[in-house]
Amino acid sequence: MSAATPDILRPVHVDAEPFGQAGVRQYFGRIVTWVCVTGMICAGGMWYRSTFWLDSLEWRGGSEELRISSIGGRLKVTGSTFERKVNNNSGWLYRGRTFQMMRDVWQESVYKTIGIEFGREPGNTSAIGGFWLRIKWYLVAGVCAVIPLVQLLLWLKRSKEEAV
Repeated sequence: MSAATPDILRPVHVDAEPFGQAGVRQYFGRIVTWVCVTGMICAGGMWYRSTFWLDSLEWRGGSEELRISSIGGRLKVTGSTFERKVNNNSGWLYRGRTFQMMRDVWQESVYKTIGIEFGREPGNTSAIGGFWLRIKWYLVAGVCAVIPLVQLLLWLKRSKEEAV
């Protein structure tokens, strides 16, 4: 025999999550999507701008140099180490200028969207070591477009399911 007791059906009080973590989680996907959309638009703009304009941001410190450039449809990051102190001026420097023709030793191909090499940058004979990395701007824009595209496909799937 079993008897029903009123204590079993009593509601249990549960404390809310501390610091509102459940609320923040629901916006994380949207924030990442909008960051990716912004990155995609910026990469597309830099891709267009780099066809006629050279942007270069440099940092020099003693015997080291780091340069981030946008030229010819590519983002290029180079780091160089020199045997002795190259310049007494250390710090950041921005340069921008137009260019007409670019002689590029990097042969165009589908597989050459990213180039990475350790050692001296080609043409830099005064450096004793370093690295360079080149990425085509359209690859950066494409990678940034993946998450918004997935979000759009998921939204379309949900709207179809709700319509049925």
